[in-house]
Amino acid sequence: MRSRISTLLIRMVCVAIFALPSLAHAAPPANAADAPLGEFGSKLYRAFEFVDFNDLLVAIAAGRKDPWARYDEIGKPPLIDRWSRAIQESDIQKIAEIISDDTKKGGTYREHRVIGGGDLFTGRFGYYRVTLEQKKVLESNPYLTLYFKPDPSSPDGKAVLARHEYPSAGTFHRFENLLSPGLRADAQAVEAAGKLVEGSPEFQSITRRIIHELVNQVMSSSQSPLEKYQKLISIHPFSDYNGRSLRAWYRHAAGKPLFLTNWDMDLLLSYPELEALASEGDAQLARIRAGFAQAYAASAAFPKFYSRAEPWEVATDTYPDSAEGAQRIRALGEAWFRNPSHIALVQKKQGFDVDRNLKAIVRGLSLGTPSACDAVLVMGDTK
Repeated sequence: MRSRISTLLIRMVCVAIFALPSLAHAAPPANAADAPLGEFGSKLYRAFEFVDFNDLLVAIAAGRKDPWARYDEIGKPPLIDRWSRAIQESDIQKIAEIISDDTKKGGTYREHRVIGGGDLFTGRFGYYRVTLEQKKVLESNPYLTLYFKPDPSSPDGKAVLARHEYPSAGTFHRFENLLSPGLRADAQAVEAAGKLVEGSPEFQSITRRIIHELVNQVMSSSQSPLEKYQKLISIHPFSDYNGRSLRAWYRHAAGKPLFLTNWDMDLLLSYPELEALASEGDAQLARIRAGFAQAYAASAAFPKFYSRAEPWEVATDTYPDSAEGAQRIRALGEAWFRNPSHIALVQKKQGFDVDRNLKAIVRGLSLGTPSACDAVLVMGDTK
């Protein structure tokens, strides 16, 4: 995958209409991190830590009064409250228990297969779209078992459809070199006896032991919280709530949230690329907070958080020099996220197509006949 730096240079050439500023220009004021936001602003800002960015933008564009409640479930405490409790913990099993609000099974390691797919169906299986560079990253992941198909919408072959399976007893050959000799021998013996069948007690026991060993290897290493997070996401230790639970763990371990405009990229980037994107996310989130702080400072009684352009600037990766340009970006972004067909893309988690469609519209281009420059952006930078 092209480096973020080279992609940024392409953007600066292509998007002259908005006169992209330097990174220094895009940086928030030094004191913005400590400026008050008020109750609503604080909850709205925190929502960027645990609500998918595109889902949050749909809620903001609709003027929803409680966008942080986007994933609330009947019968469970508000997710913002569970999140606030979870980020105080250091143990990932305790965190998963809090996030899932399940004291019996929420924090236990899974014992079954989990397959990551998407809403692009070929036959009865769902796939997601990736670039060829992202395909290489997936293939280098030692934990994942992968399945690929040609992408009918990409006749030039620059994208493929993918689905992946997380570690379990059924895929132990993929990563058996990472297992202890005892566990590897036990898995081989169960397999030879014909008992390594999903749902069997033997399959469940071996899977739990695999997850336990792999997680312990990661947690006992001297790697950075972000590198541990990327490996834990690849292991997928729980039956549900893995992403949110592991991001809550990361927030506690790193002392800051992990903000990506598309959290699916945590599996599709090499670690250096993820590290660069996470650093960019720190700056993006700080920029959003600075905008909210300015809205609160302008009118603490009636702060106009939804009138700020910063979330839309981040969504389009476009940072105008003028207030007029910023509001134009906001208007374009809000209109895009109010469109029912675009909302459907967001709901289906088709981040590749969301990013391509949104950026093409912001650049005033037609998806049917993109410029050569936009084609580079589409295939080289899906966030």
